[in-house]
Amino acid sequence: MTIRVRLTLAYGAALGVTLLLVIVGVWWMFGGALRGALDQTLLERAISVLATIENDSTAGLQEVDQPHTDVTAAIFDAQGRLVDASPDYPVGLEATAPSGDWDMTIGDVAYAVMARRSDTGMRVVVATRLAPIEARQGELARVLAMAGFLGASASMLAGWWLAGRALRPVDLMTRDAATFSVVDLERRLPDPGTADELGRLARTLNVMLDRLTDGLRHQTAFMLAASHDLRTPLSALRADLELAARPGSSEAELRAAVNAAHLDVIHLGDLAAALLDLASTGQRGRAIVRTTVSIAELVDGAVRQTAALARWRRVTVAASADCGEIDIDRVRLGQALANLLNNAIVHGPADARVIVKGRIERAHGSGGGSLELDVVDDGPGIPEAVRAALFLPFQRGPEAVSTGHGLGLAIADAAVRAHGGSLTLEPGSDGGTLARIRIPVPGS
Repeated sequence: MTIRVRLTLAYGAALGVTLLLVIVGVWWMFGGALRGALDQTLLERAISVLATIENDSTAGLQEVDQPHTDVTAAIFDAQGRLVDASPDYPVGLEATAPSGDWDMTIGDVAYAVMARRSDTGMRVVVATRLAPIEARQGELARVLAMAGFLGASASMLAGWWLAGRALRPVDLMTRDAATFSVVDLERRLPDPGTADELGRLARTLNVMLDRLTDGLRHQTAFMLAASHDLRTPLSALRADLELAARPGSSEAELRAAVNAAHLDVIHLGDLAAALLDLASTGQRGRAIVRTTVSIAELVDGAVRQTAALARWRRVTVAASADCGEIDIDRVRLGQALANLLNNAIVHGPADARVIVKGRIERAHGSGGGSLELDVVDDGPGIPEAVRAALFLPFQRGPEAVSTGHGLGLAIADAAVRAHGGSLTLEPGSDGGTLARIRIPVPGS
């Protein structure tokens, strides 16, 4: 059932209940007014007859006492004997009850009855049929029912039209959204240009489509870059294997081809491991496992991982760390710090110096703070225009000469963000580049 139908039915049900209450109320008030007028007529008739009797105790009903032809009257003495009665006074209507008002039915005819007693003990009983009141109430009920039906029908039609008009922007957005595809990423939902809920919904969905489009483009770029980086070693591996399979190859040629294929396999393995690390440190990858680790142990671990590379590049690594412990995922954050240190060693000049620092910066006025891990190199620095792009997978600096895959910073950034922290690249105070990791530390 559509929203339009549900709104119309709900509106019709509410309107129907309201009209029913109004109709019943009007019918009841109209009946009460008619009965009040009838009782007043009976009272006037009874008072008129009583006045005649009090003026002349021997008098009966006079013609002047009968101004209402639809009201019948009778006079009874103190012993209950009928003294006089109107010609149409119904048989069986006796003065058996004291003075008062009541309804009674004689045969199939209902009467409203009123009895009054004079000072001499005489009783006057007046009565009139209730059928005229019931008939007028019935006519009113039929008129109200017809008016209510016509009003409810017109209102429901108007409600159906208004609901359709109000939901038309949603229908248009639904039709447009059903035609969206990945081949038309620039299409957006129509904006009604209003400040109401539908306008906010359209704009919110368009912003969501913008984010999805950006994500899809990044994913496509990532796949293209990964395919490109995988194609090179795969092509080399294929060429090596074809060379080894060529008839008449010497033992030396076979050994050279196998060694080259082995290096290509290592290259592919490193690339696959880097891609797996990037996927596992992503926001939807494997959950981080926090353990208590000392800052010095974290820094020393990264230095040990890159010690061989530093010796080969003749780079001096100076490390310092505060005393203290923090709850982190040691594997991921250690890998992130090692990646930064590896970049500083590889992209800096030979015989240079790299500084690694680890410390806790406490926030003023609270027990919290942040863990800061700094890696400072003596390299040429990174232009500000390309810093943000380096965090994307397969992106390398303009002066890069190594054979890396361009995944180190992306993996490090993903690991830091998984801890709720940030990774920035800034110019060093004495030149070079300062890579800084900040991890929030909760207050004690």
